[in-house]
Amino acid sequence: MEKRLNWKDNLVKAAGIPEDLAYGQPVVTVTGHRRAVIQNYRGILLYTSEKLVLRTSHGIVTVCGKDLQILSYCGDEMEITGWIGDIHLG
Repeated sequence: MEKRLNWKDNLVKAAGIPEDLAYGQPVVTVTGHRRAVIQNYRGILLYTSEKLVLRTSHGIVTVCGKDLQILSYCGDEMEITGWIGDIHLG
């Protein structure tokens, strides 16, 4: 198994592919306290106006705040608005 990981790591580096894309890691882009875009999520586990919990292939992403709304989502990308206080990755 270790040889496989090393082979894939070497291929990703040689090809110049970003690791988040190659390994499906979640990407969280935050603009101030009012907007966040989350990429590479797999499902919504909890959604309220104060908390959003998303499943990813690498764990859980939790967004806490006030007046949270899912503005748009498609495929593996979601845009969240509202007052964003905390984002936890785990």
